[in-house]
Amino acid sequence: VMMPLLHSQRRDHMAPQGFQDKVAFVWRVADKLRGTFKQHEYGSVMLPLLVLRRMDAVLEPTKDEVLEYADGLVEIGPGQDRVLKRICGQRFYNTSRYTFARLLSDDKNLADNLAKYIASLSPDAATVIEAYQFDGKITRMDHAGILYGVMADFADLDLRPSEVSNETMGYIFEELLRKFSEMSNETAGEHYTPREVIRLVADLLIGGQTARDLTENQMPVRTIYDPAAGTGGMLMITMDRIKELNPKALVKVYGQELNDETWAIAQPDLMMQGIGPEQMHNGNTLTADAFLTDKFDFILAKRWIARVIQTNDVRDCVLAA
Repeated sequence: VMMPLLHSQRRDHMAPQGFQDKVAFVWRVADKLRGTFKQHEYGSVMLPLLVLRRMDAVLEPTKDEVLEYADGLVEIGPGQDRVLKRICGQRFYNTSRYTFARLLSDDKNLADNLAKYIASLSPDAATVIEAYQFDGKITRMDHAGILYGVMADFADLDLRPSEVSNETMGYIFEELLRKFSEMSNETAGEHYTPREVIRLVADLLIGGQTARDLTENQMPVRTIYDPAAGTGGMLMITMDRIKELNPKALVKVYGQELNDETWAIAQPDLMMQGIGPEQMHNGNTLTADAFLTDKFDFILAKRWIARVIQTNDVRDCVLAA
């Protein structure tokens, strides 16, 4: 009997071409931190800068229009917030006149201007950077005389969506997270799941009658939940799998992540795909479940189960099941 081919067998899901070049670039920039930061701190400096540079590149095409609208605004209320997001075509914006490139034009005030640049992000985006406790790291780089060099390198990193897709950014973030975790003697698997593994899980979850229901329904509505969401890879790849089966499907994803920095990596990717920050919570699912009364069509929880196996916590096993 011939078994039907899994999705991962039907299509070539090799890692995006060129993503390792971006990873190697950031890795070389990290070497500038030597002597100012300990190796286990490198990730907490490089990853937020990567998030900032990606947002900077995404917002670049609408920068002038945003500045024109924001000019003269005394404060940004809910109405102005909605308008700014509509102008950008994103769930975030930045009202600073600076970009990464423009920040470099005033090297003597770079630290202060970078802090103002971050403070000018929309509230949800600013919260992402705050999770890294980044202000103190800016000060340390400035005092060590390395801030300009690091920022200049990141300004040269091309992360425009036309050149680097959201999927490719996911690979870049996760590969750097793995490498920085290894440097700090952490278990990389606690923070991310290889995307090849996620695709297999998605194929197993959305197959057979489940796949037929999705294709036969004119506009199916499905919800996906990951209680240990990491960088959001499981949610996004499973959502993509459903949309491959039925492009008209309405898919909502929800998640919760304990690690602050890992949660912060997931947020920009989700926001760039129109997914609200209220759908991805930061916190402990076991002790403070953000979706306690919600029900979902699909639940994936690879990392949570892995942690349960390691800790042998019977209570956690029951909850994870």
